[in-house]
Amino acid sequence: MSNDPLAIQFQNVTKHFTLAGETPQTILETLIATVSRKPRPARQHVCAVDDLSFVIKPGETVGFIGTNGSGKSTILKLATQIIYPSSGSVSVRGRVSALLELGAGFHPDLTGRENVFLNGALLGLTRAEMEETFDDILQFSEMEEFIDMPVKHYSSGMYMRLAFSVAIHVKPDILFIDEILAVGDQAFQNKCFDRIHALQRTNMTIVIVSHDLRSMQNLCERLIWINKGAKMADGDPREVLAQYLNFTREMEQKRMVREFGTADTRRRWGSGEVRIEAVRFLDGDNQPSQQFASHDPLTIEIEYEADEPITNPQFALSIFREDGIQVNSPNTQLAKVSTGVIHGRGLIRYEIERLSLLPAVYHLSAIVQDQQGVQTYDYHDKAYTFRVVYTQQPETHGLVSLPARWVL
Repeated sequence: MSNDPLAIQFQNVTKHFTLAGETPQTILETLIATVSRKPRPARQHVCAVDDLSFVIKPGETVGFIGTNGSGKSTILKLATQIIYPSSGSVSVRGRVSALLELGAGFHPDLTGRENVFLNGALLGLTRAEMEETFDDILQFSEMEEFIDMPVKHYSSGMYMRLAFSVAIHVKPDILFIDEILAVGDQAFQNKCFDRIHALQRTNMTIVIVSHDLRSMQNLCERLIWINKGAKMADGDPREVLAQYLNFTREMEQKRMVREFGTADTRRRWGSGEVRIEAVRFLDGDNQPSQQFASHDPLTIEIEYEADEPITNPQFALSIFREDGIQVNSPNTQLAKVSTGVIHGRGLIRYEIERLSLLPAVYHLSAIVQDQQGVQTYDYHDKAYTFRVVYTQQPETHGLVSLPARWVL
């Protein structure tokens, strides 16, 4: 190992959890279980972190990515000593400030003001030190109107405002952030990201867990991909993200095969003069992705091959929400786009400047037909999937977010 100073070190860390099965909670449930002679459910042993080793140096901003249940949040709880490893060692040097769970560290019956001072005391700051920084905390959080209200009445966005403001103002050496910035309005999220960039310039060590891959790429100088508690990749954000996205695509394809059969049988047909070889979803940086935010750009790229020259075939798409509601069906013929004579391999792209869909899972059909739309060369029926995972708008019900406003 390098002799360079370190902020965080995990050495062969393993963490097991034991999950007890459901047991009878009432006299009636006990009687029913006894009469039915139902066996007591066995305890389950889960390995949340598996022989994990890494070092984070002072001043680094490191992000952890992975699917739900991969062990990311457990790693942060181990680093902040909320829990302890089953084996291995965890070393953390410096004052730690953590945003691990919404409302964590806040007592619901205390006011926002009282919780600010309580958090400072838990981190080892004196009351005088907290009084000195209190106005800065309040100003950044924009919570002046609600600071003397019990926090049990706070919304998730209000929790996030105050918790983030406290965390960055208690002068930590290491800041841990676990997905909490996913709540709250977009303007305050942007304010938080700006402050994180400012903290990076002060050489603060920052560790982030998030499913917002674009933010992770922009904020972090290094990413660690965790899967089933084990380290899969560690390094440059673009390289690690490319590996992770390839993995998630493969998992999605396997799921599709399990649920629907292969695209070459049940979900595909056509005469074959032109074949669709691949369909990719690209984000605003032209990187493959299957997750997008509402109002993000989205490009659908179709890779095709024609064995013989085909004159002006039309390419079409159909987008459906997971409940079967059709979103739209654009095609080159309707758009008055001439595809010319195609022969061999080629690409065609459908570029959406602003994706206005509300959060949901969406399925895509990709079709190529002759110029008149009579003969189908290749039809992939709802064979591709992407997700809209959050939105800049407060709307949550319906299909689309319209570019509109209320006027009095």
